[in-house]
Amino acid sequence: SIKVKDWSSSKSQLIEKKFILKQINLFNKKKILDYGCNDCSFSRILKRNFSYWGVDNNLELLNNKIKKYSNKFKLLKSYKIPFKNNSFDCILINHVIGHIARTRSLLNNLHRVLSTKGIIIVVTPNKYYKFFYFFKNIFNNYQPDETIVRYYSLSNIINIFEKNKFKVIKYYKFSVKRNKIISSYLGSRILVIAKKVRSNHNR
Repeated sequence: SIKVKDWSSSKSQLIEKKFILKQINLFNKKKILDYGCNDCSFSRILKRNFSYWGVDNNLELLNNKIKKYSNKFKLLKSYKIPFKNNSFDCILINHVIGHIARTRSLLNNLHRVLSTKGIIIVVTPNKYYKFFYFFKNIFNNYQPDETIVRYYSLSNIINIFEKNKFKVIKYYKFSVKRNKIISSYLGSRILVIAKKVRSNHNR
C-alpha cells in the first residue's frame, strides 16, 4: 500500500533543497528567512557566509521535543513575523503555503520584512499532479495530508503573489526522479521566485 512519506530526512528532499539553494545563489542572496522551517534542516546546506533564521509555529520545536539544526529560530504566534522591516534579502516558503489559511495576511508580513531588492521563493505541490496522483491511487489506500488547506497550480501562485505586491520573475514545474531534478509540465512540485514591488506597481 502507498502511504504518506516522511520527507524530513529523505534524499529526495535533500536534492530539492540543493536545487533551491542553487536559485538563491543565482540571485546572490545571503540573508535568509525560512518561513515554516520545521526543524531548520535547510540551514545544514548553507555555508558560513549565509545569515539564516527559521520561524515556525510548532511548539515542540521550542520545547526541544524535535531536534533543531539551528539555534537561529523564533516561534511564530501569529502571521506577524518578529523581525524589523527589510531584514532579509531572501524568504523561503518550502512546502508551507498550502497549509496557510490567511495567505494575504502572510504575504503582507513577508513583504514588510523583505528587503527592497529581495526575493521570495515558494515551493509547493503541483495541484494538477496531486489530483492525478490521488485518482491513480484511490483504490490503493492513499492517505492525503489532511493539514493541507489548499493545493496550488502555477497560475494560482502567480495570481496570488501579483495581487499582493510581488512580481513573479521565474518558475519551474519539476519532480525529483532518479536523484535528479526533472523539469516537466506535470511535475509533482512548483518552484516560484518573486520579487518585492511597491504598492503602486501592484496589478
